[in-house]
Order: sequence, then structure tokens, then C-alpha cells
Amino acid sequence: MQLIEDGSSYPNEYTWDYRQEKFRRFEGVALGDHTQASHPQKEALLREMEQTFCAGAWIATIFLAWSIIDIQLSYIGYPRKGTNRADALSKYINFDALEELRIFRNAVLHRSPEQTPVVDEWEMIFASEAIREKAILAVSLALRVAFICTKYSELDKAREPSD
Repeated sequence: MQLIEDGSSYPNEYTWDYRQEKFRRFEGVALGDHTQASHPQKEALLREMEQTFCAGAWIATIFLAWSIIDIQLSYIGYPRKGTNRADALSKYINFDALEELRIFRNAVLHRSPEQTPVVDEWEMIFASEAIREKAILAVSLALRVAFICTKYSELDKAREPSD
């Protein structure tokens, strides 16, 4: 890796290619044997997430991953009477992992100035292994959620009009 003036680094070509291959494997697992039928805006977000992941911009990757998850979960159809979303979709998605990611993302993004940062600048630069692991999990979850209607068509067809 080559150092940038502020002490951080950007990946060399080998690292970029390795991360891109890992991302594509996650994408393949999320899609399975199905063909992707994606909306252009979702596709743009997925490619942005891929670029931030390959660049090693872990916090940005987590933010983009959550944006994809949030948008897709608001679209997915599920029975709204007598059940909540987590219960209705638990056979398709690990909601505990999603909740853990949401809490971390919110703690980083929505802290007030008097609060101690969950992740400070030095952690992002020098102790980023734990953050990198969260970004890998975020990518995996975001891709699974992004393609959930492709794999489980009943979720797409079950969409009910908003009240």
C-alpha cells in the first residue's frame, strides 16, 4: 500500500483486485442461481458500495450498505397484519445481524458533539481491522437484502399498498 499525505493509505492494484474478487463472490452467493433484475438506482448504489469496499473506505462502505438495506427493506412486501417485519422476514434474513449493523452505523453517523466518537480518526487509520470486518459483514448483508426479491419472488409479489 502507498501512503497518502495524512498517513492513511490506498490499496495497490493487487489489493484492489483481491477485494473486488471478494465482493463478486459475495454477490454470487447473494444471487445464487438467479439472474439479477435490478433497478438502475439500486445498481448504482451497489457499484458505489463495491468501489468504497475495494478502496478500503470501511465506514463509507458501511453507510452505503445500510442505505441499500434500508431502501430494499422498505420495498419488500410482507404481511403487515398481526406481525412485524423482523418476524415475517426472519426465514430470509438474519435480523440480529442487521440490527447490530444499524446500531453501529447510527452510533457513528448520529452522535452529538458532546458524545465520545464510537470510531475516531486514529482508529479508522491504524486500528481498522475491526471496522474492516464490520464492512465485510455489511457488504454481505446488503447484497443478500438487495437480491432478496430475486431469490424469493413471493416477497416481491406480496408487496401491499402503503396505508
